[in-house]
Amino acid sequence: MSNVTELLKKHALDPNRKDKEAIYFPTPTFNHTNTIAVGLIIATPVTLLISGKLALALLCIGLAIIVANLLKKGEVGYMPPYSHYTFTDIHEMSDSVQSQLLKISQAQKRALLLTPIQMPELFPLANGIMRAGMQMVVLGPHETGYTQFAKWLSRLSLDVVIATPVTFFIVKLLCLVVNFSQGLPTKKVVYVIGKVDSLSYLFYFINRVLFFKHEYYIIDVYNKDYKKSPAIDYHLYKDDDITTLTNTTGSTGNPKVVHITHGMVMSQVESFSELVSDYIVPSQQQSCLCTNIVMTICINCMGLTSIAPPLNVTKLGDMDPVAYMRSVDRFQPIFAFCSPIVWNKVIEHCRKTGKKLSPPMQMLLCGGAPVNIAQHKHLRQYCSDDSKITRKVELMTPYGATEGLPLCHIRTSEILALEYSGVGGVCVGRPVTATTLELGWSVEYPITKSRKRHQIAEIWVSGKNVSPSYELDEESNKKFKYVDPQGKRWHCTGDLGYLDEQDRVWFCGRRSHMFTLANKGKEHMVYPVCMEQVFLHHFGEDIRRCAIIGKGSLEGKGEHNSPKFKSVLLVVELYVGSKITADDILTCYNDNMLQHWKDVTSDCFNCIISDKPLMVDKRHNSKIERIKITELYNSSA
Repeated sequence: MSNVTELLKKHALDPNRKDKEAIYFPTPTFNHTNTIAVGLIIATPVTLLISGKLALALLCIGLAIIVANLLKKGEVGYMPPYSHYTFTDIHEMSDSVQSQLLKISQAQKRALLLTPIQMPELFPLANGIMRAGMQMVVLGPHETGYTQFAKWLSRLSLDVVIATPVTFFIVKLLCLVVNFSQGLPTKKVVYVIGKVDSLSYLFYFINRVLFFKHEYYIIDVYNKDYKKSPAIDYHLYKDDDITTLTNTTGSTGNPKVVHITHGMVMSQVESFSELVSDYIVPSQQQSCLCTNIVMTICINCMGLTSIAPPLNVTKLGDMDPVAYMRSVDRFQPIFAFCSPIVWNKVIEHCRKTGKKLSPPMQMLLCGGAPVNIAQHKHLRQYCSDDSKITRKVELMTPYGATEGLPLCHIRTSEILALEYSGVGGVCVGRPVTATTLELGWSVEYPITKSRKRHQIAEIWVSGKNVSPSYELDEESNKKFKYVDPQGKRWHCTGDLGYLDEQDRVWFCGRRSHMFTLANKGKEHMVYPVCMEQVFLHHFGEDIRRCAIIGKGSLEGKGEHNSPKFKSVLLVVELYVGSKITADDILTCYNDNMLQHWKDVTSDCFNCIISDKPLMVDKRHNSKIERIKITELYNSSA
């Protein structure tokens, strides 16, 4: 199997590819005027000793500059200036990072990466770290919580911290706030200095004064004057070698640190290449609008151009659809990959304005949460027709998780051909070539292959695209990982599903979200996603999100150790302007849906329209936090 770094080097040395654009990215908006503003604010306390009026003036000027820049950035439809790297640029910058890291020390094996996720230099920096044979630790404290993040830092075996000076300063303050007395478990700190280095150098000197116990080094990503030793070559990975440690979101349980292997990354590249192969034209430099670093790697390894849209990937729910559509119009990508919330925002904007996505968009990819049939129909409706395109746009929805992606896939044309009613959950398609998929409950070892069609159980997967283990969590390794007698490693996804007659997988939600309804002396299993999809199917023009939860907690446990409740509650978030009421939904349930769930009678089913957006996960802003919603609506019961 080829190495990711070898694929990128291949494109950099290809005469027909090397000078092509690999990545387009918004030019960092924290410019030199903001740096001056920060300097003025920092100088205020010192100036106060000379003159109070002068200190106040400096403070006001500094704040005014920052506010002015923020207001400009906050304009609806604001498109920042863009820059780009060619494949040659990335190759040379990655080589520079590798050489500078190995000159500092060849003994370090694990590096904590503390850089902004939208930092332009992140991709060549990560590639350089891989070339040096180091493991990257990439954690998202905004997803897992800062206390958990600090606990992980104290337990992970880190050799070096690679950070921007600003980010390092923030993390050190975080350590003090959460009483993280040990501090960062390494003294060696490597600073990454990019093009916006006036601010970086300012905080570099601040950190040297405040945190003087650390050893400090500087890596200039743009330094091409390095002298690479002939003895230093790219690290040769094996499939099972760990390249990255990253976290799950913890939206359905405790967050975990996942081992990402080289084999997983390469398998992802191969799987996505296979999924979009029908749309690739070798003679053209095609592009993909992409909000995900993993997809950026895949896109570049395929020799395509990746474009970062003008949005904050840590706050996708606040994205500006006008700016997103302007980026589509400007760059004319044929692919786009993003979270369901981004497509929802685009759909809402198109419905409101009557505008459509600019051609020649052909393949839209969406990951992070289940996608309902209404989204498939809307995106096909709002993608412009183009006389040069002989086929309609496809929304492809890869199914997977941090521990394995993609596992299955399906596209719009197949979804629309299902005569879909929503009763059976969400069809996520067939497993990709790299994935072996079976069904079974956690207590059933070894996993059996004798499951009947349409029988719901937990989804287990195996393959090179699946993570082998967790870090610092032996309990989860025992619960979710299994090696069968043939030596094959399996991972329990924690998702529920079943297979139909065509070997398609139907997703029925998380095991932690299912519950038991105790009604009239009988107990019945409730799978929230299966019920929610019917309402989304019937009210696709009105319901933005909905959540089926249990109401009225009971003692004891139901089947498969699920919690018990007295009744079922449907919590609905409507699109702006929708006029339907809870009574309309209940009437529809009694007239059309009760036949599907005869056990969930009308006397134990209720509906409420939420006046606030439903709680969702912090990474994708799309996965519904049913456990938190259940706690909210049962706290006053």
